[in-house]
Amino acid sequence: MKLMRQLRTGQSERFISKAAFARRYGIDTRTAARFLEDHGVPFRTFRWGKSERKLIDSAAARLSPTIPGKIYRVRQAAAMIGIPVGLLKSLKASGDFQVHHQLRTKPGFHELDIEAFIQKLKGLAPPNPADLRSPNYGRFAIVARGRYASVEAKAKIVRAVLSRELPVVGNVDGTVAGLLVSHEEFQRLFGTQ
Repeated sequence: MKLMRQLRTGQSERFISKAAFARRYGIDTRTAARFLEDHGVPFRTFRWGKSERKLIDSAAARLSPTIPGKIYRVRQAAAMIGIPVGLLKSLKASGDFQVHHQLRTKPGFHELDIEAFIQKLKGLAPPNPADLRSPNYGRFAIVARGRYASVEAKAKIVRAVLSRELPVVGNVDGTVAGLLVSHEEFQRLFGTQ
């Protein structure tokens, strides 16, 4: 009884059931259970009459609630960025598209995460580019949307751009699609695929 009084008077918010944890963050109970197990969130077993209850230590669960803002479906988000749907899904799954403004377990793409990814890519273009009309450069849109490569190959290309292994030499129109990369560098890195 002493423990139950403690739980009711102040610590009740800390030790909660899996269902209460799921309700708190607006996620499915199965997703919550998987998250808690994957992250090794500690729990305590309490006796309640003849039965036992497991309550998780919610203070040890590092899960941030969604920040207010518009959530876009994958097709809309991919169109906003200028890349194919499959590529965006792959980049999100690998962590290259970073999710900071909503739960990773929730569907969709938060507008602030989309904008951060767009700015990250556009920020790779140098302020004083070379001659952008040169035939030695190719648009990022052609690389990202090309039908010649698998989603995995396209994801490798985007990772190479983000890591500056495949440098961006300029931007023809201020969009992600307008980023330019060197044909020579692209062939050097990906010509054997």
